[in-house]
Formats: sequence, structure tokens, C-alpha cells
Amino acid sequence: MSDRLDSLAKIHYGKAPSDVISIDGEVPIVGTGGSYGRATRAMFDKGIVVARKGSLGTPHLFKSPFWPVDTTYAVVPKSNIDIDWLYYSLLSFDLTKLNEATGVPSINRNWLAKITFPNPGLARQQKVATILTSIDTAIEKTEALIAKYQQIKAGLMHDLFTRGVLPNGQLRPPREQEPELYQETAIGWAPQEWRIEPLGGCLKAPPKNGYSPREVDSWQGVYVLGLGCLTPDGFEAKQLKNAPRDAAKVSGALLEGGDFLISRANTPELVGLCGIFKNVGSPAIYPDLMMRLKLVDFIVADFLEAQLLMPATRKRLTALAVGTSSSMAKLNAKSVQQLIIAVPDVIEQKAIVGKLRKLTDCISIYKSASDKLHAQKQGLMHDLLTGKVPVKVEEPEAVDG
Repeated sequence: MSDRLDSLAKIHYGKAPSDVISIDGEVPIVGTGGSYGRATRAMFDKGIVVARKGSLGTPHLFKSPFWPVDTTYAVVPKSNIDIDWLYYSLLSFDLTKLNEATGVPSINRNWLAKITFPNPGLARQQKVATILTSIDTAIEKTEALIAKYQQIKAGLMHDLFTRGVLPNGQLRPPREQEPELYQETAIGWAPQEWRIEPLGGCLKAPPKNGYSPREVDSWQGVYVLGLGCLTPDGFEAKQLKNAPRDAAKVSGALLEGGDFLISRANTPELVGLCGIFKNVGSPAIYPDLMMRLKLVDFIVADFLEAQLLMPATRKRLTALAVGTSSSMAKLNAKSVQQLIIAVPDVIEQKAIVGKLRKLTDCISIYKSASDKLHAQKQGLMHDLLTGKVPVKVEEPEAVDG
């Protein structure tokens, strides 16, 4: 049996928080994107916040007092409805389908009230909620570990790229202890032995732009990389598009494993992301929005990738972008070659990469686990909330009178 949302919960309009907002408040103020401020009092003790205007995406669950703003609805479940079950039901529904506005996206309360969900009854609602909540708990723990190890990696990268690694495998003593080991350079303090030079001096040839063929609907045996393949963690084969078969014949655009790629046009915060191409099982080309760098023998690709993805280096690289705007920034071959980088000898580069790889591999394992948990959650939400896989609830044993 399916029930309308307004039979499962009361739908309230949110309210502007101007009278209650305070830095000393203890109640979260909730907008379409989640909590963003504090209030001195609450409108509701618990409920689910659904966007009314603006970004009509993810609902937000609150099991403690909160204040929903005037661009949202507060969906407060009735006494016989499990709040977690209702939250997951709303999460599984594409709320953007309710938008009928031609300007700012918005949801009419009457339309929101009419959406229906299969209602298995309170006992089964609670069982479904328990299963899905356990998956969310596992996801939160896994993502907390990812965040922890990423912080550790960031700290280690700072040390490795300012102090380097000695032949005995130890980091150099800090500059404060042994200043004679360091030199002041255009990009900060660095070990005396390191060369500081433009990236162009580390390339066999100027960076080469890729080729963007027309995208086709059917698979023809050739991929063209999307910009999403270059991430803050390097190359990931997660945005591959179909290219026509003849695209593989384009001179210079066909990729080989180990090719070094950098984005030359993207949003200001993402331009200049780089990565080392890994074979994706079929021929692939890189698009016009990327450049390929051919590195000289004294540059270790993994070392260069790690250095270019450091926040400090990315800031300097973004500053070299031309034609920048609020939505797009571009790098040309000349600006990429002008970027100043630090270059230890190959042995030390490999030592630095080795120390980073242990953490990188650990983070990759947890990310893979997180992806699997998210996929498992999506599958369970579909199966359990639609009733495709019914949940069993233990019936109380009969007692002889």
C-alpha cells in the first residue's frame, strides 16, 4: 500500500531566522544546503528539511531541535511513522521532478504533499531504517578515516617537499635546527641540493593540447577523457566518454599508460589539476581541454604529480592562468612551462614518492570501500523502500493464558 506524504507527515513552511539568529544560539538554522547558522530557539523538535526554492536536492534529517528557513519546508512525521524511514524515502525520490518554475527552481507544497511511498507499517519501517542507518554509519566511519589519512598525508607532503629525504631514509632536520642545510628560493625554503627551475626545463617538448572529437551515443571502442578524470588526487577513470572509432587515428592524441596530463581549462579552483594516465582497457584520447607533458628522464612522474597537486603549487599555477573569469580559467603552454618547481635528484624523488605511496594506497583502499558502501546503500534503498525485497519482522510469541 502506498500513502501520500501528507498522510505520513505534516508539511510546514520554514521561516526567515532574522528574529532568532545569534552566534550564541544552540539551534541549527537550516537552508537548502544544510545548516549554516545558529538560532536562539527552534521551530521544531525533529523533522526533515526539504528545499522549497533554489537547489532542490538532498533533504536533511534532524532528530534534535532546528529552525528551517523560509526557502524550505519542514516535514514532520506523524506518530506512527519512523523518521529515519521517511527520510530515506524522501532521499530516494527525485525531488527535482516536482519543479515547475521557469525561473528559480521551486516546489509547490501541494505537489510535495501528493508524492507517494510504499508504506509497510511502523514495524517494517523501523527495520528498514535500522538496515540503512547501519550502512550510513559504516560510510561515516570510512569517510572519517579517509579525512584523517588525508590530513596526515597533507602534513607529510609539506614536510617532504620542504625538507626532503636523506639517503638514510630520514627527513632532513628542520631548518630551525640546521639552517645551513637549506636555501631560500623563489618558492620558499628548500634543501641546498635541490634545483629550483621552471617546469619547461623538465620537459622534452612544449606541452601539447589534446583533441576533442564529437561525442557519440554508441560505444565504438574508443574513449575520450572527460575533465573529471583529473582530480585533486590525480587520475581517476571515472568520466570516460564515447568517441568515434576514427578518433583513435588522430596523430598525437592517443594515450599510453604513464602519460602525464594536466587540465588547461576549467573552473578557477580546478584548472591545472593533473594526473598520470592509467590504461582503461581500450584505446583512449585526451581532449583539447588537457595538455600532455613529456617529461625528461630526471623527473619522476609521481613526484611531479604530487608536487603539482600540493595546495601551495596549485595556488601558484592558478595565478599563471590567463583569461580568468568567475567561471573559467585557462592555462597555455607558456604559462605551464613558466611554473617554478623544486627538483631533487632522481633517487630522492623516488624516496619521497615511496613515503607518500603508503598513505596514498591506504586512502585508495578506504575510498574503494566507501564507493562499495554507497553502491550497497543505493541498492538497498531501492530494494527495501520499494518493497522489492520485503523485510521480515519477528512476531511476538503467543502466551498461553
